[in-house]
Amino acid sequence: MIAKLNRFIGEQNNSVEKVQQEFLNFFAKNTENITVYQINEVLNFKHPDFEINTHRVILKGDFKSILNFVYLLEKDFNFAKILKVRFQYTRKDLNDEKGLYTTLLIQNYKK
Repeated sequence: MIAKLNRFIGEQNNSVEKVQQEFLNFFAKNTENITVYQINEVLNFKHPDFEINTHRVILKGDFKSILNFVYLLEKDFNFAKILKVRFQYTRKDLNDEKGLYTTLLIQNYKK
């Protein structure tokens, strides 16, 4: 039962730092033509029985590469699970040219 739950919502009891480091390691091994544009502060929801950490990561790159990375993340990344993916073609900074930015929300939980 715990193994099924871990596959569904990510391994339990990993620290924020461990999840972020493992994400960056996974990213480095599995991407081309994508950069991590921004990693935001982690949102934490506390319940008497558990905690849920929501990580927000913004990636920049081409659609096909990002889609492939999201697929691999969903399939092979065990430290957290994808909650939401949002694609936006925009300019984040006045000095930048327009590009595709992808916002990932991933979650892990602690008991």
